[in-house]
Amino acid sequence: HVFHPSFGAEWQITEDSGISVGLGALISEWDNDAEDDVTPFLEIDAYKNYDFSRRGTLSITGASGYDESGEDAASLGYTIYYKAGAQLSYQLHRRVSSRIYASYQRDQFEEEAVNRTDEDMSLGAGLTWTPLKWLRFNATGSHSRYDSDGSERSGYEENRVILSLSLI
Repeated sequence: HVFHPSFGAEWQITEDSGISVGLGALISEWDNDAEDDVTPFLEIDAYKNYDFSRRGTLSITGASGYDESGEDAASLGYTIYYKAGAQLSYQLHRRVSSRIYASYQRDQFEEEAVNRTDEDMSLGAGLTWTPLKWLRFNATGSHSRYDSDGSERSGYEENRVILSLSLI
């Protein structure tokens, strides 16, 4: 059983920036012989948007907190994460927009049996063409690199191109 009592506040500093902060504890009660533990956590989520022209926007985000592990086959419990990202969007033409983005995430698994760190870095770019109000074409390319100190999962890279058609 995991309990996570916390308290926090959210503040919209300006129309284009904000932050939310939470403080709490992860209380783990184990059914097996493992010792119950209490881990304090600080959860932060912040963003800032810069409109440098009528056509262009730069968005920067940062966050830290905890989350349940997403791995299906392994029981890794909870992870403490740190992540940052940026996206530059620019309207090239009335019906064509572009974006470039980058992100970084670090996950730390704190359980005794696991005790590993994962890092995930992504870069990407895309174009969107909207010839009609109800029709949109997207082309996106991305490169991701995943590293882990878990010996079986280190050094994974992925290159992806996605073409999509949306009817709205």
